[in-house]
Order: sequence, then C-alpha cells, then structure tokens
Amino acid sequence: MIEMRAAEEQMAKVQEMKMALLDGYDPEAIILFGSLGRGDGDEFSDVDLLVVIGTDKDTKALSEEMTRRLDPLARDKHVIVITPMDFCRRRDIPGTLVFSVVNEGQMLFEKAGWQMNCEVTDSYERRKREVIGKDYVGEAHAFLGQAESYLDGGNLFRCRDFAKFAAVRALKGIFVHHDIHPPRELDLILLMKEVESLEPELAESAAFLQELNGYCPAGSDTPEMLKCRRLLESLAVFVKGIADRI
Repeated sequence: MIEMRAAEEQMAKVQEMKMALLDGYDPEAIILFGSLGRGDGDEFSDVDLLVVIGTDKDTKALSEEMTRRLDPLARDKHVIVITPMDFCRRRDIPGTLVFSVVNEGQMLFEKAGWQMNCEVTDSYERRKREVIGKDYVGEAHAFLGQAESYLDGGNLFRCRDFAKFAAVRALKGIFVHHDIHPPRELDLILLMKEVESLEPELAESAAFLQELNGYCPAGSDTPEMLKCRRLLESLAVFVKGIADRI
C-alpha cells in the first residue's frame, strides 16, 4: 500500500512537470523514459523527460532552461530536448535514446499527427552510420582523449575510468552495427562475451580487455604511468580497429 501510494504521488508529480512545460512551451511531444517510463522505477527514481519541440535555440541550452523551470517541482530530474526531425531520424535506429524512448517510454503528451510531418529522406543505413560515427566511435575517441588528459595530469584512476568508458562505447557500437539495441552492461568482459557472437574475430582482444577491466593503479610513479600509457596505446588500436570494422 505504501509503495502504491508513493508511485501515485510520483506520477502526480510527473503530471505537474508536464503541465509546467506545456504552460511555458509549445512541444510536439513530452515522453517519460528511464525506469519510470519502463514501469520499474521506485520512489527514489529520477524523472527523465524527452521533450520534442521545434526550436531555433541550442537544444542543450533549452534543456537547461526547462530544467530550471522545473526546479521548484522536482530535484532529481533530467530534461532532454530534441527537434522533431532529429527524433524522426533516430526513432528506428537501435542504440539511440529515441529508440529506447519509443519502445520503453510513456507518452505524456503529443500533438495529433506530428510525426507525419517528418520527411526523412536519408536511408536507414546512412542514418545508422551517422549514429555509429557520432554516438559510438566519436564518443569512444572523446573518452580516449579525456583518459589521455588525465594521464598527463597524473590522475591514473580517472585515466583508467575514461579508458574503460571508451572501450565500452566502442564495443556497444558493434551491436548497433548489427541492428541490435546495446545492453546496459558496463563490464567489459561480459560485453565482450556478447560481442564475440556477433564478431568472432574480436576474441583476439579479450586479453587486453580483461587487463583493462581489472586495472587498478598502484600509485603514480613512473612505472605505473608507463603501464597506463601502454594500456591507452593498446586502447587506441582497439578503438580504431572497431571503427574500421563498423
């Protein structure tokens, strides 16, 4: 009974947030996603909202503006803004947030027929390659660059963390390449086991990934710095290999 009452109160808060956004903006749709959208959240879950809206503003800046508008209603929330065309370009591509939202989210509000106005002319394969290049290979390279920056600054633990982020992102790009929505798994070994069924040749990277997955810096002296540098060099080769493959 307590859990049911908490869930009802939380969804009532979600409806308040929706109405606050409709009062200040003219969106095409507002969609609840994440654990609450899937229906497996609890009273401690964040409220995740995707707002589809036509705008000339920077979508990140508009997301921050909407978030501030909702501050009096909820502390733990995430508001993501996307244009209707970007929504339509990504809705059928596994591995995108929009794909997850379409398949797992709850529509809180939408204008009738708004998706019919999206005229997507690019092929599925072209749009998929765009997603892989930007969201997976591109982000893997970005994480690798951050790992190198942390290494240069002597922060080996952060270097290790971002190196693992890069490897995870690259591996998940394999799933998208095969038209599969990537799992939420972050463990490199478990991910690799799933990837091997799709790309058996990548089994040769298992030893490196196991080393990276278990790496724990033992200090910050020169030998440890060199060890971390070697891992990053191997990671760069690994990421490039996946980029060439997909």
